[in-house]
Parts: sequence; structure tokens; C-alpha cells
Amino acid sequence: MVTQVDAELTSVTFPEPPRLMTDARVDEKGRLKLPVALQQYIKSFGDNKVFVTSMDGTEARIYPISVWARNEEILQRSAKNAKQAKNLHLLAMIYGHETEIDNQGRVLLPTNLRRELNLEGGPVWLSAMKGRVTVMSNQRLEEFKREALAAAPQALETMEAEGLL
Repeated sequence: MVTQVDAELTSVTFPEPPRLMTDARVDEKGRLKLPVALQQYIKSFGDNKVFVTSMDGTEARIYPISVWARNEEILQRSAKNAKQAKNLHLLAMIYGHETEIDNQGRVLLPTNLRRELNLEGGPVWLSAMKGRVTVMSNQRLEEFKREALAAAPQALETMEAEGLL
């Protein structure tokens, strides 16, 4: 049974994200300069504070703090998937760091996060959806692209059957 509070947590409307995937770099101090469109997207949530983390050990996520607070509430309330929620929350805390977007549009990435996800010394790729900015290493983007290209013919056929033009 879904309670009213549970329904409110799982159905949410986010501001429209910018339609882009763009490259960026992490500087020697671990700061990621966000393009203006992504800065504006995060700030459209009314937040300058963000939570930077990973919940799968392959991609970093930058959440406006209000979105992260919603995620924490979902993880804490989960009874049906309590073990999965606990594991995701633990990973988020291991990799996570609360910070602010500075005056130059930079976000500090936690040291362990950027090292383990190979986000130092090369390009990183940024995109936005579902209330977050995703950060991928060049290596992760290439892996994802290979997987997506292999699945693309079937995915395209399936989605065209659902009305994709």
C-alpha cells in the first residue's frame, strides 16, 4: 500500500534540464567547473548547496541539496527494499560530500570519489536529468557508449513501437 507521503516522495516534477552532454576538467585542487547551463539548472532548484557522491562507483552525481534530502528520505523510509536502501546510502556517504557552488561556478569533488572514478587528469563528461548532474570519466563514457550502441537497434525498434519518431 502506498501512503500519501510515499506517493508525494516518488512523484516529483523537476525543472527542465539543459539538453547537452559536455566535457569539462577537474582542476589540480579537485574543483569541477560547471558550464553556465548546468549551474543554472542546479540553482533552479533554489539551491547553491550541493551533495556530490556516487551510488554505484562508476559515475559521480551532483545533487541540489533539496533533491538529495528527498533521496535520503526515500532511502530511510524504504521498508520493502531496506537492505538495498541501506547499501545505497552507505555508498553515498562513503563517496559523498556536501559543498557549495563557488562564485566561479566550481564544485569541489571529494578526493576519494575523483580518484576511484578516474575523474582526475583528463576530460570528464557532464549531463543533467532527474534533478542531478551526472559526471563520467572519459573511460566510463566510452564503456557506456559501447553498451548503448550494441543495444541501440533493439532499443530503437522498441521505442518506435511506443511512438518515438
